[in-house]
Amino acid sequence: MKPEACLEVAKRSRKQAEAYLERGNAGRAFAHFLLALKLCPSWKVELSQHFTSALCSWGETLDQQQRYKDLFNCYEQALEVFPNSEEVLNNLGTHLYRWGHVTEACNYFRRAVACNPGFLPARRNFQGSCNLLVERWHFRMLNDSVRNDAYRAAITRRILQQGSYSSVLDIGTGTGILSLFAVEAGAGQVFACDYSSTMIQIASDVLCANGASDKVTLINKLSTDIVIPTDMPARVSLVVTETVDAGLLGEGILQSLIHAWEHLLLPPGSKDQVANVGKVVPEAAGIWIVPIECLHIARKYQLQKSDKTQQDLSYLVQKESSLAEPELQEVCSNRRELDLSKLGLTAKRDEPYDTEDLNTVPEGYKSLASPCCALHIKFSDCQDMAAWLHGQKCVEHCLTCTQSGQVDAIAMWFDLHLDDVTTLSSAPGDDSDRDRVYRADCWDQAIFPVESPICVTSGQKLNIHIMCHGGKVSVDVHDQHRTEDAHTISKLQNAFSSSKISTIQNDSQSSKDLHNNDQKSPENTSSTAQSDNESFKHLPLNISANSKRKTSCLDNTNCRKITSYSSTGKHLLCEHNEEEEEEMVLKETKEKYKVTLNDTNMLDSLDISRSESSSNTLLHKVPESDIIGGTQRLDCSAVVSQGVVQFLNDELWMETLKKTAVVLHQQLHISSVLDLSPFPVLGLHLLMSHPARLMCVVSSVEDESAIRKVAELNGITTTQLQCVTDKQLQEILEDGNAQFDVIMAHLVDLTGELKETVFGMIPALKSSLAKGGILLPQHISVMGQLLESDWLVQVSHVQTSSNTCGYDIAPFINTYQVSQHLDLNLSTIATAVLSKPVELLKFSLERTTYQTTQITSTMVTRSGMVSAIAYWYNIHLHKDTPAICTANPSSHVNQAAILFQPYVSVYDGQIIKLLLRFHQGLIHVELEHGDGDSN
Repeated sequence: MKPEACLEVAKRSRKQAEAYLERGNAGRAFAHFLLALKLCPSWKVELSQHFTSALCSWGETLDQQQRYKDLFNCYEQALEVFPNSEEVLNNLGTHLYRWGHVTEACNYFRRAVACNPGFLPARRNFQGSCNLLVERWHFRMLNDSVRNDAYRAAITRRILQQGSYSSVLDIGTGTGILSLFAVEAGAGQVFACDYSSTMIQIASDVLCANGASDKVTLINKLSTDIVIPTDMPARVSLVVTETVDAGLLGEGILQSLIHAWEHLLLPPGSKDQVANVGKVVPEAAGIWIVPIECLHIARKYQLQKSDKTQQDLSYLVQKESSLAEPELQEVCSNRRELDLSKLGLTAKRDEPYDTEDLNTVPEGYKSLASPCCALHIKFSDCQDMAAWLHGQKCVEHCLTCTQSGQVDAIAMWFDLHLDDVTTLSSAPGDDSDRDRVYRADCWDQAIFPVESPICVTSGQKLNIHIMCHGGKVSVDVHDQHRTEDAHTISKLQNAFSSSKISTIQNDSQSSKDLHNNDQKSPENTSSTAQSDNESFKHLPLNISANSKRKTSCLDNTNCRKITSYSSTGKHLLCEHNEEEEEEMVLKETKEKYKVTLNDTNMLDSLDISRSESSSNTLLHKVPESDIIGGTQRLDCSAVVSQGVVQFLNDELWMETLKKTAVVLHQQLHISSVLDLSPFPVLGLHLLMSHPARLMCVVSSVEDESAIRKVAELNGITTTQLQCVTDKQLQEILEDGNAQFDVIMAHLVDLTGELKETVFGMIPALKSSLAKGGILLPQHISVMGQLLESDWLVQVSHVQTSSNTCGYDIAPFINTYQVSQHLDLNLSTIATAVLSKPVELLKFSLERTTYQTTQITSTMVTRSGMVSAIAYWYNIHLHKDTPAICTANPSSHVNQAAILFQPYVSVYDGQIIKLLLRFHQGLIHVELEHGDGDSN
């Protein structure tokens, strides 16, 4: 075809492509753009954006239709035209990631970053896939020289005992470092297995670099899938493994070793036998437990009762000079308060334990008893391991509290007995007082939060049960006092069916005695004609040990036990008469009954203080503030998402939301609110003073139930509240009919990262604002600070071969290192602060684009090596309220950091320039070239 004809066809195809794209037909637009660009490559620059837009839309359509082959063909053709397009490479990687081809996706993300290091979506995807392919704990373990030296010594001793005919299986080989120890010690044969193809490739490179590739056979399988003689010629004499987590058993060591003893290992032989017998490194493990009090842990799992959350808004407003106008104070005094004091929330947990480094936990912790060695597991005893694995075995320990406090969790750590000489410990603190026990830094401690905090005094007993569920350690704790009370109450329940107990309907005089100051009401003067038997059927007796956790506690001043028992949040009232027979009056909401009991010993054991005034004195009376409309107000107790509990425990955030509600109440006429917060606190505040409607987004049925309970307790009708899912909200916004006077966006994730998905919604949110409406927060500042931190370096990449016993491992695993670290609590990390905080970026939600690049300068305040910049946010909900700082120690949002490579030497007083890139919530910071001396 002649050049003139080619150009004419290209122009026609381009025109058709643009028309199809405008009409939303992305498939035809892509085909015509592709033809036009192949015929006229000089158009690449001006058409690249339209081309990639058409490709992206068409790719999404093909993905939804599961036409994967067609999708991949389209991207292959696109890469022929734009081989170095970061957007095309990133989008193809995204599709592969969705299909589960993470390794291939990671390669495309890596290519995209190489094409344009400033393209943040590709950088974010690359780092996310690296985190998935090579978990971050690999770096921490390889940098732990204590752990590595201990394993090296134990493996060497075992192989020397067995001789040159020893054969080794390394289960979960990772980088292959344990296999290198076995080769070094002279093992005859070494096999190494790992399920991850990425780790097998890294191990292959490591073995080759260290001259051991012909001495170790790599098997890309789980050890439980290995078959003899297909994968190995015969059983081995030694299994080495380090498949343990902070909870010891969480990585499946029991399952692996049981299978190994049954199918892959030689029999164990006698104690003194060393040749031709099977051995395991580690040979055993011990678990230690201790009850602890820790506010940081409590805030994660239990809604805290804080004086600050109950402060009067008028008082809060008076503290702010900017809000001290008389009109606003009058508004505060006249408006109804949102009452959260009845909220009793517990975080839902998907795993039996969490992890914390107790050495650096924020605000510290307090051990309430002496650590107890709770159990010992022999990894050579197949029967014992199977019993633990299948939940057929458990242990119980009775611990005596050594000081008063509140049990928020049980902390657990382990001793890993590699052999009879060397033990590694994950204990917090220093274990130097124990001979031949070495503390490893690569493990945190396992934390088992209690279902409900337990107040204890010195000398009090705690019963702790330990067993295994689903291959993981499970810990349950019971206050012995509660257990005894529960047993007594159970006896009381059974007694109701005996002839000693009779139920008598209350007469009017008894009702008057119960509420001698009350006005007459149907509840207080009831003379219902039900028979005794009918009344008895309605008497609620579902009382359990757990049901009184919210009301049974200790007085902090004198540790006096308060014995207000409850069932499902309802009060149980008791009346005592010191005659020959004990009399109890049980009152629940509207019904009153008298129970006659001959067994005085049973009542004595109930730990209920007896009245000394008169026979009809009430031992526990429902506070009048808890009576609404003649009925008792119920506590709002529920299990909700952990994010909800942490959000509501953020006192600064809650306080600022209250103040913002006051400001909005004064400035706007509000009829409709959209609150995207984890819990719609601002929206509920506004509904207390406006006959408005509230729409909120929920992630679970439990969260929605808790929101509705709070609304009900505060007199908010169900017609005012609408809970929707993320998908439903998207449909509502796309429909375009909803209009809101106030929209509260929640832009920050718990990990310290801005939510990219919410930034994508902002145009639709702005379109849904009513005339004169307001979108919150009004602006956000990204704050940064230069740091020198060895800890951040150790968890990011392998530093030197000295940490890995001289073996060359770093170059191969460091290929998967990442620069961005999320979910950090800077107050717990050992760092040297090298500058004052500096504002890196300030943006408003009113802006039309959320993509920028800018340079900021900061002055060094201390000489050192800059290894990272930490960042957090100052969130200004409203111009008339103070900012929320997510670096606040009690913030429910953690901080993040970006590591610099190479590190830079700086001196006091030096001016450092920082290059910030921002794209739809994604953040990246670099040191400008020429600042300081690189290392």
